[in-house]
Amino acid sequence: LFQRAWAETLLARVLDRLAAECATRADGRFDVLRPFLAAGDEPPALADAAARLGLTQPAFKSLLHRFRQRYRELLLDEVGQTVGTHS
Repeated sequence: LFQRAWAETLLARVLDRLAAECATRADGRFDVLRPFLAAGDEPPALADAAARLGLTQPAFKSLLHRFRQRYRELLLDEVGQTVGTHS
């Protein structure tokens, strides 16, 4: 139970950081891209999401790749802040 709560808190912190980064652009990208990160949710069709942002489907796929990459970086950073280092 503790590990699940820790993981959920960690993921929420990462999403908050990512949302804050996206908010600086004020372009609504986070709201469109977030469903593609959630494990249990069914994301919208790529074509629909691309249209919401005014992008072609290949451009949206590229943006989504960079978004997931940044999510991974932030996740690793958050985990790194919670574990000790081995010497």
